[in-house]
Amino acid sequence: MALADVFTGAIWFGPAYLLIIATSAWCLGSRTAVFAGCACLAISIAANGYQVYPYGALAAAWNMAMRVVMVLAVVAVAAKLRGAYEAEWRLARTDRLTGALSRQGFFELASDMKESRSWTLLAYADLDGLKKLNDRQGHRAGDEGLHLFSKRVLQMIRKGDKFARLGGDEFAIYLQVKDEEAAKSVATRLHAGMNTVPGTKWPLRCSVGALILPPGPRSIDTELCAADELMYEAKALGASLIAATASHQNGDLKTIERHPGLTPATGKLRLRLAASN
Repeated sequence: MALADVFTGAIWFGPAYLLIIATSAWCLGSRTAVFAGCACLAISIAANGYQVYPYGALAAAWNMAMRVVMVLAVVAVAAKLRGAYEAEWRLARTDRLTGALSRQGFFELASDMKESRSWTLLAYADLDGLKKLNDRQGHRAGDEGLHLFSKRVLQMIRKGDKFARLGGDEFAIYLQVKDEEAAKSVATRLHAGMNTVPGTKWPLRCSVGALILPPGPRSIDTELCAADELMYEAKALGASLIAATASHQNGDLKTIERHPGLTPATGKLRLRLAASN
């Protein structure tokens, strides 16, 4: 843009510079946009000097002051719009009761990951006894249980980890870990924490299916299916944890190793896997 401004001379590039500044504010933040605005002003002065200000130094100074004010105004408006957009995006994709991602939000974020360079843990959790709690104590008690459970999970995971309410009493946690041993440790910690939720009068037990994935391709639909099956095994044992390491091989997700040391479960895992999208 600077080269075009230099070589065209008489053509006014103000709107183009404002577009650069507004785009910077939207995509990169206010500080970067202010820096971009200062750079654009410097380029404009270097390219044109004072030849566009034939009315003297005072007029040039006022003109430059107005340019600075307009740059700051554009940055402020773009940043405000970006903040409002992000707030609405989060609101549309967040479950209001629990503060977790909604099913839509989870799939939108997770489906973008087609390949992972690190180990990944996908935990599928189900709250045992929520229906009984709703029937005996009322839905307010059930809502309180869901809220406290989600609050507990959010305290145990990192800001960048994905935690979602998939529907009713089912939740998913999708996070990156250092290696397989770290994944097993995190799964055990999460399961223990989910079954020791403080502050609730009617504690809910939690069954967890933990799918551990090495670096490589990802398919959230297939992986969620596998984690769901692990969770049903855990539920049959009663608020247990079932974990297994699996890998994508020739388009299919195949079990590499069970981790019976984490749970009392034994035997081989049988996965009914959906075709990868």
